[in-house]
Amino acid sequence: MSLPHHQSIPLGAATSGDLRLLGGASYISLRAAKPVEGPHGEPQPLFAARFHGPLPEVHAHGGSVDVAYSRFHFWWPPHHGREADIALTGAVPWRMQFRGGVGVLEADLRALQLLAFDFQWGVNDLRLVLPRPSGTVPLRIRGGVNRLTLLRPAGVPMRLTVRGGTGSLRVDTLSLGSVGGTLAWESPDFAGATDRLDVEVLGGLNHATFGAVESGPCA
Repeated sequence: MSLPHHQSIPLGAATSGDLRLLGGASYISLRAAKPVEGPHGEPQPLFAARFHGPLPEVHAHGGSVDVAYSRFHFWWPPHHGREADIALTGAVPWRMQFRGGVGVLEADLRALQLLAFDFQWGVNDLRLVLPRPSGTVPLRIRGGVNRLTLLRPAGVPMRLTVRGGTGSLRVDTLSLGSVGGTLAWESPDFAGATDRLDVEVLGGLNHATFGAVESGPCA
């Protein structure tokens, strides 16, 4: 077993963050960094990660961070062994983009401010715990999902659109079986709300749960 590789990028003068993961991975853990300071009062880094398996190239400019895995390889299953544990500072708001399939993505974002979340190329198991939104926060998941769990703070209005059919689906207290074509649902107070979530899944959804969780920092 290979030893983990650690990488960190300082916060610097960044006022916002843009995380892009390119090329796909077998497992990604994503969370807010714990608010700690060094002995001389240094701020926590913008980005800190621990990688296992084949290493990606990490490029940073200002608040933008690209984590790029090679798209072409000869391993099976796809992206096997590419694992990343990523911590992001809560000092700036974040946009997140994923370009490449992922086996499992676990993201506890409760201690972050999320501006947008955009995922392409499909995922087997996607687990998102979201922070309270500021304004309308778009979440786009394209390429199909096998299992999806999305938890939002209690009382946050949400609109959900699924194109491409669904298997079993639970939204708050509503449970549905298979639904073909397009499914559209929204909270009763969505239209008049200022702070809300707009979720769109393109390419089909097999098993999904959308529910509520207490907001605030993760344990």
